[in-house]
Amino acid sequence: MRMRRQKIFTNLKVESLWYGGVGIATLESGKKMLIKWALPGSEVDVRVVKKRRDYMTAHIIKVHSVDNKWLDGDLKCPHHLSPYKVQSDIHQAKTWCGWCKWQVVSYEKQCLLKDEIIQSCFPGVKNPDLVKNAHIIPSPEVFWYRNKIEFSFWKYLKKYPKDEEGNQKEGFEIAQHWQMWFHKQGEFSKVVDIDKCYLVSEKMHKIFHRIKAFLQDSGLPVHDAKSHTWLFRHLMIREGIHTDHILVNLSIASKHFEKNQKDYSVRQETLKALKQNGELQEGITTFVLSENNGLADIMRDADTTHEVLRWEGKIYEELHFPQEGKEDVVLRFSISPASFFQTNTHGAQVLFQQAATMLWPVQGNIIDLYCGGGSIGQCFRALGMGKKVKWIEIVEAAVRDAQFNAKINHMSEHCDYYAGKAEKLLKEGTIDGGFFIWGDAIIVDPPREGMHPDVIKFLREMKQKHGFRLCYISCNPTTMARDIELLEEDSIFEMVQFDSVDMFPHTHHIECIWILE
Repeated sequence: MRMRRQKIFTNLKVESLWYGGVGIATLESGKKMLIKWALPGSEVDVRVVKKRRDYMTAHIIKVHSVDNKWLDGDLKCPHHLSPYKVQSDIHQAKTWCGWCKWQVVSYEKQCLLKDEIIQSCFPGVKNPDLVKNAHIIPSPEVFWYRNKIEFSFWKYLKKYPKDEEGNQKEGFEIAQHWQMWFHKQGEFSKVVDIDKCYLVSEKMHKIFHRIKAFLQDSGLPVHDAKSHTWLFRHLMIREGIHTDHILVNLSIASKHFEKNQKDYSVRQETLKALKQNGELQEGITTFVLSENNGLADIMRDADTTHEVLRWEGKIYEELHFPQEGKEDVVLRFSISPASFFQTNTHGAQVLFQQAATMLWPVQGNIIDLYCGGGSIGQCFRALGMGKKVKWIEIVEAAVRDAQFNAKINHMSEHCDYYAGKAEKLLKEGTIDGGFFIWGDAIIVDPPREGMHPDVIKFLREMKQKHGFRLCYISCNPTTMARDIELLEEDSIFEMVQFDSVDMFPHTHHIECIWILE
């Protein structure tokens, strides 16, 4: 094992997997090498891409050996990128997507890999056997499970040709062809132009190709992520799996027209067609045009305005929960372009049902500190848990969604909503001990960076005053483990149950559930 050219390491043995699906190898110095897309037991050469004091990250450049038990996947996508070569009857394209990391591995063994990742993330908890004895609950669907997909636009940029004297003109010229699909892994300004993704439905594909062809024919330019000029930014499609609704959201940079008035008339004709063209609108429930002139290519109310071109500007989705000997519990949720909703509908039903089963019973009140659109708390309430619920959410639009969803699910009288940062509202006393009665619960489903220290402090202080149970759900087991170790200090909380649910087959992502008392 030696280093060549300062950035290449050869013949590294991948010992295990860690969060993010990275393989772990140990150098002779004792430093850890985090290897992207690696499979355990393989021997590889890598190129270092990032150096830190205690570890380095790297990409595989050559595979010397691999345990073939892992290479038994049903490889469907010709754009699947993996350093591990497998035999396949499908045509291998020259454009690589890179978002599905594990299609070369059968789904059964993907779950084994995720079990290994989970166990590596909770070494410091007081009851590691809870993790060791649990096995990830699989997703109901392995392919075609996503209810939301976002496409980016990109154009080819190439340097101007040198003149007869060999001088290079500054800048770039624009090629005629433009692309529309996913961002290339690791490169924000490049897009991989592929035809199909096996994680979304055929209906979504048909609508995507119809809109793509229409936008290409319009002659209007795509947005340049480097210079932040030109027009088309991204396209989002959402599907209501239970309702058969489709939402299409096209985002543009409207400042383009300030310097390109000649394109404005084309814009008007394009909008007219988007509103009236029956063939284009076939299968689409609602169409929203968003104007975003900010730097970030995301849906933010501060930077974005929305114009509804058809129907309400939102769709509806349902979550179904079977009840033995009774009718299913069905909840309905409004979803707008900026709404948060789990991207695996059937997986969300499994996740919420499992969390409710683990937390059962809750005879008192419930606090949901990171409620999003209110789906988790409302599902718990509909399943017979809790008398009253208080929700906190930082995004005001999400709070409005949660309030509307509570109304259509006939539970508004049981719900109070607060917009703001959880740590700030807790400091101000918005949620106090007077709300608690016997048998209460708190739900936390924080962003990937985990809970704010002030939230952890609040939970510890409240636990010393009141008897409640904590349900912690997270898609990032590393920050979850950090938070739980802090909660466990001085034995204020005790972990009593653990489980995990796979919401994203073929990727490293995992949803974990802890119940603490």
